[in-house]
Amino acid sequence: MCRLGTDYFQALAANEQWLTDIPEFQVSVCKMYPSPMIDGFDGLAIG
Repeated sequence: MCRLGTDYFQALAANEQWLTDIPEFQVSVCKMYPSPMIDGFDGLAIG
């Protein structure tokens, strides 16, 4: 769970707030940009 000094990234119910981050990975011939969605309520991956 992301904490930046507040509970801004904490949802009160499931599917109320989704979070993501887009990192860049260099693989042999290309770059990949995976972007998992995280539920702000329980921290589980959505997709």
